[in-house]
Amino acid sequence: MSEQPQKSGSPVLGGRFLKEKAAEGEATFTSHGAVNKTGLLAVIMILGGALTWGEPAQFMPLMLPLVLGAFVLAMIVSFVPSTALFLAPLYALLEGMALGALSSVYEGLYHGIVFQAALGTSLVLLVMIVGYATGLFRFGQRGRAVIWAATMGILLVYVVDMVLGTFGRNVGLIQSNGPLGIAFSVAVLVVAAMNLSLNFEFISRAQDEGLSKRMEWYAGFGVLVTLVWVYLEMLRLLSKLNRK
Repeated sequence: MSEQPQKSGSPVLGGRFLKEKAAEGEATFTSHGAVNKTGLLAVIMILGGALTWGEPAQFMPLMLPLVLGAFVLAMIVSFVPSTALFLAPLYALLEGMALGALSSVYEGLYHGIVFQAALGTSLVLLVMIVGYATGLFRFGQRGRAVIWAATMGILLVYVVDMVLGTFGRNVGLIQSNGPLGIAFSVAVLVVAAMNLSLNFEFISRAQDEGLSKRMEWYAGFGVLVTLVWVYLEMLRLLSKLNRK
């Protein structure tokens, strides 16, 4: 009996969306098309970053609106995947603008850190692609459930940190550059990387299941969200190492 696809560890590319089948006569999902959409969204994000790079003082006041806007769009696309065709490019632009300003601040504090984080993210992506292709990073239902639980647990920690931040406090592990703080960042980075493997699994199964071609945009959006997470965690980890 084949494994049921209804459970996925990816917070964005959930198996429940494997029911988005192509209608008769409609073009179907292909992994090549999903890769192309991911690349296009990445280009839009990079262009957005270029708009705010080098001008952190000018754009930092806009950081909150940019982040909130990207978050709202991400939530809409996550729950209504048919909107990805229109909203995923806008999400990529807003996210890119926010990342550009934030990255510029990090670069001002630690020269070369943005290049290192971008290189590290690229290497993580390459390792996960090779690992998935060779079967090293493929997970059964239990493995996907563990990654999903870890992802939700990390999200909860960050939400708690944001709430505490309103009272002038924070979760020490997130910002600490001590051994435990660094170990926490490494663990988060590993979980983020594991989500990439689950993204790849969704793309593979979406093609096998004959999903609608419009879901390529949703798949590209999901991969982009995970890559942004990996990049941000890489920046955080490198900043901790630079402060030691």
